Amino acid sequence: MIYVNYINSLIQEAVKDESKLILFGQNIDAGSSLSGLTKGLSIQNDSLIINTQNSENSLVGVGFGLMLNNVSSVFFMKQMDFLILGIDHLVNTYNIIRQEKPNASFTIFPIIVDSGFEGPQSALNNFDDFCSIAGVEGYSFTNIEDSKEIISEYLVKPGFRILSTGQRLLKEESIDLKVIYKARNNQYFQYKKGIDATVVCFNQALPYGAILEEHMHNKSLSASLFSINSHLHDDYSRILDDISATKRLVIIDDSKSRNRLSDRFLSEVLTNCKLEQYKVISRKPRVDDFYPNNDALDINYSFIIEEMFNGNSKALIENSMSINKGNDKYPDKNIVNATIRKNIIQMISNGNAAHSGSALSLVEILNSIFLSVNVDKIKKMTKDRDRVVLSKGHGAACLYAVMHHHGIFSKNEIESYFKNGSLFAGHASHFIKQVEHSTGALGHGISAGLGMAIGSVSKGYKNRTFVIVGDGELNEGSNWEAIMFAGHKKINNLCILIDKNEYSQMSKVSEACSIDPLYDKFIAFNFNVIELNDGHDEEKIIHAIHSSKNSLKPVAIICNTLKGKGISFMEKQNIWHYRTPSGDNLQRALDELKRGIK
Repeated sequence: MIYVNYINSLIQEAVKDESKLILFGQNIDAGSSLSGLTKGLSIQNDSLIINTQNSENSLVGVGFGLMLNNVSSVFFMKQMDFLILGIDHLVNTYNIIRQEKPNASFTIFPIIVDSGFEGPQSALNNFDDFCSIAGVEGYSFTNIEDSKEIISEYLVKPGFRILSTGQRLLKEESIDLKVIYKARNNQYFQYKKGIDATVVCFNQALPYGAILEEHMHNKSLSASLFSINSHLHDDYSRILDDISATKRLVIIDDSKSRNRLSDRFLSEVLTNCKLEQYKVISRKPRVDDFYPNNDALDINYSFIIEEMFNGNSKALIENSMSINKGNDKYPDKNIVNATIRKNIIQMISNGNAAHSGSALSLVEILNSIFLSVNVDKIKKMTKDRDRVVLSKGHGAACLYAVMHHHGIFSKNEIESYFKNGSLFAGHASHFIKQVEHSTGALGHGISAGLGMAIGSVSKGYKNRTFVIVGDGELNEGSNWEAIMFAGHKKINNLCILIDKNEYSQMSKVSEACSIDPLYDKFIAFNFNVIELNDGHDEEKIIHAIHSSKNSLKPVAIICNTLKGKGISFMEKQNIWHYRTPSGDNLQRALDELKRGIK
């Protein structure tokens, strides 16, 4: 059974008989249901399933509020980096919860994005850091046995904790390993008993450890195999005894945490055990990790075994990757919007990526901005250049295609989109020189753009900062904090353009959490507002940009657009937020766009 389906069955079993339970999260009962993690959940009549908007800080607070009112809940979260927005609640509100000791349960269930090629905004595999920052109980799991024990024990148990597994494993067949020992409170599990070495795995690293143990077995060596599931330090006496007996230790940790539990474990081992050999296989933090890459540990198992029994006492194994920076040959600039859309679709299809609909609705907005600014200054990255920040970073394919149209990127560069080793990630990445800011963790672009705009004023520059946001993205509260501040301080070189295509990930914005009346909201926050009924009319967008240049207030241009614009079967069809165009659908899309080019 595919692991995500197995996890789904365990969640279903844990919640089906619970009374007055609330399950919530973005699109947990719509569309892909977090790629199947929460698909088809059946609950009691007095329980609720709520599809929410993107507002993780508020939603973590909601979970704690439910808990204080003795209502149990589970917050399913698409990716762990979203939880950063809830840090204040994890620290401060949880301290209140500890004192109150309510009888209800609150579990946060994020997915660790470790499948690669996701871009810098989701390159966060830092479960240890979340748990250590406030002493939060957290458990990860990787296989049939530990998943069953942990989910059944903790998903709806009174108290607060975080449970998580990795996106990479969710797509694979479930790993079936026999447990020979389970520690108190599921702190760790033992799968093998050996006499030659001890292998201890942290975070999502058990599959690597199982392969290493198998390689040792093939060389007539036996190893004990442990997986640490709790992300808080505990009593490891049994493991320490095993290490003292084998005198050889391999630690494998695939996390990106800076405050790693595996480091504290090693310190305890070195204090209490006499070792002949030990090796630590983990990630060394590198800038390269924020480029698109396969995000897997690259382990030479034969080398590890050779070194363990014949070589040096310690080694650090880390990921390796090459960066393809493309070339500087620019194509003809006489490109119409249909050609930009054609490039977008080909980029997404060739990279086996997603977000076609979101990119297609942006074309006229982004192209109008680049037609209105000094592109040469952006190419040269002069200090007084106009700044363009794509806050809805998942529309990066459009940003790259438009910048290619204006001679900033070559065709070879944009054709590397979403491919291993390319700088052109699935979300906007500032590691590409002319991209101002890495985005995709929604709700961050306006505040970053606000800082850029204030910085320009302080240096006497006459440039403008343009921030493009999605309407679904405006569910994030951090946007409104920045909007409120910009309006209050009259930061008039800030221009926000809203791609109002009416859809978020898998539902209409009006159904998830309406942002209307949007015009009135920006007026209330002291903005000058222009609303365009046709957000694909470049002449009107350009006029709005130029006519607002001398505004005494910050400017908001609301562009009413079509998600999937330009391809008939994608328009207003939200399935194309995630689906990759291929086969007949790809050819049909390209044929439609070619007719537009002619």
